[in-house]
Amino acid sequence: MTEPRIGLVTCLKPPEPDPDEEMQLSGFADRGAVAEMVPWDDPGVDPGRYDLLLLRSCWNYYKAPAEFLNWLTRAGAVTSVLNTCEIVRWNLHKSYLIDLERAGIPVIPTRVLRRNNRVSFDDLRRETGWDDVVIKPAISAGSYLTRRFEADDGIEAQRFIDFHLSERDLLIQPFLELMAAGGERALVWIAGKFTHAVVKKQRFSGDVERISERLDPLAEEVDFATRVIGKVSGTFLYGRVDSFLDESGERRLAELELIEPSLFFLQDRSALDRLVSAVLEHLGWSP
Repeated sequence: MTEPRIGLVTCLKPPEPDPDEEMQLSGFADRGAVAEMVPWDDPGVDPGRYDLLLLRSCWNYYKAPAEFLNWLTRAGAVTSVLNTCEIVRWNLHKSYLIDLERAGIPVIPTRVLRRNNRVSFDDLRRETGWDDVVIKPAISAGSYLTRRFEADDGIEAQRFIDFHLSERDLLIQPFLELMAAGGERALVWIAGKFTHAVVKKQRFSGDVERISERLDPLAEEVDFATRVIGKVSGTFLYGRVDSFLDESGERRLAELELIEPSLFFLQDRSALDRLVSAVLEHLGWSP
């Protein structure tokens, strides 16, 4: 086999720079592979040119989720794609939180509001007891259309729900002061193994990502993330488990990122080496 050609899947106009991009390109080059950025939304891209496509900074998929899934399906018919289309399809809509809750994982309290349904914000507040809430699209990335509404914001919140529910499903969750103040503990998983962790601050529309240096998580954090990973049906190469402690001290899942998560290789170069090795092993190639 000649040197493998790896496509790192991005988009034509990423909403923000990927701090890991250059490291990933050089990481594959250092192992004798050819790696290049491949915008999924460029109609001139031929997925069949690559031995494997690795989803990385395709951070606009939420604006055209059906087209993105169609592209992945077509790409998967001619080459390997990681993570797989099956994993992506399940993880795309944040109702996966409900799936995991039903499987016994404590998650951030979540209601899914379905598109084109009439939903009363005041009724939701009464039913849930949540006076301070976060509303966001059920298919989203970063802080896209993520808004916080407090008790006095009922009229504005109703307008937000009415407008966006005509186009997409929404999630409503309580705003949790401890989560906002302390951030989320983000644990990275690569090739079936926990590699490293950071603290990630909560984001709203317009915010930039704020993360800490590498940290050593508590054993209970790793155990919790291991439980979450164990509930995923199917195998995957990479993922990130974001969790937090609620007011009662119970650890809860904020998000499970299996599509295009930031993996914070600047905080742990050995994690990148593990990713590159796993990709090359998947292809059965060594220099």
